[in-house]
Amino acid sequence: MIEQKLESVIESTLGQKTMNEAVDVIQQLCNQLMIQTNSLLQNNLNIWSDYKIRDYANRVQCFSSIISGIMSIKRGENDFFTIKIGLQKADELYNSVTSEFNVEFVNAGKFRRGQIIDEILLPHFSFKWFLRKSLQEII
Repeated sequence: MIEQKLESVIESTLGQKTMNEAVDVIQQLCNQLMIQTNSLLQNNLNIWSDYKIRDYANRVQCFSSIISGIMSIKRGENDFFTIKIGLQKADELYNSVTSEFNVEFVNAGKFRRGQIIDEILLPHFSFKWFLRKSLQEII
């Protein structure tokens, strides 16, 4: 249900942009989140559990694969396998983020739920949406 709402919001914003505009927005967002995730990881290496460190390191790697897929589209290469791997990693990343914030989301008030949707779920879901849409256009 939440994914349908996220997709509707993305369709109404990114879906109205040209492919060049959309790829720029998605690339910038992905770059920013990768930098933030890496910074969180570096700042908490001595605090977090091994599990959480591995999870965040994996997220940085996911961002790298997503960016490779985005760049393939941006350069006009449209390499099916690079984009497909990016989509798989976007799905993995979204699932990781969703599982981390699921309990908080369920127990949160309306304001915090809105923050989680706008700042966490929506950006991560947008990578899946964009790469999936791009793959559909290639096929």
